Amino acid sequence: MEKTENNEMIERIREEYGIEPIDDSIDRKNVLVTGAVLATDPELTENYKKLSDIITCDGYYLRINSPLATMKFKGTDEEKYVRAMNLLHDADVIIAEMSNVSTGQGMELQEATHYRIPILVIARTGSKISGLVRGCPNVRNIVFYDDIYDIAEDIQTFIKEELDLKYGNTEEKKSFVK
Repeated sequence: MEKTENNEMIERIREEYGIEPIDDSIDRKNVLVTGAVLATDPELTENYKKLSDIITCDGYYLRINSPLATMKFKGTDEEKYVRAMNLLHDADVIIAEMSNVSTGQGMELQEATHYRIPILVIARTGSKISGLVRGCPNVRNIVFYDDIYDIAEDIQTFIKEELDLKYGNTEEKKSFVK
């Protein structure tokens, strides 16, 4: 298969099924972005898109799993659950966008505590964050924003510190994205 055809097929799979094909030739670290997927809040959907631009980390190739792909996934409820738990199990860090209440996200974050996955909670200014979430030992920080780009550095610092801690990386390397 020609490289152009392969790229087109990969893009079609991403768009149609909300699935990210895995390239095992690169050691990627997994960033799971959680958030409300049933909410009809266009600003929140835009913020999920913006997070794909914001999430970078010097020294690591990253695979970003976003609620945008979850929204596109066309499976049964059981398949959606299995997919969510598999993404969670593979996550190195979690960015939890908590501007809207989401029971499913709460389930994901609770499961993340069992796997000891570090969590950064982000939310629009004025959002209410549950006391259980605030008290969760895996939550490293809660950052509020008016414009999501204003907290880009907080997000990047969280990812870098947690990945360096987990993988013992102390060298400054070139920046690798997605």
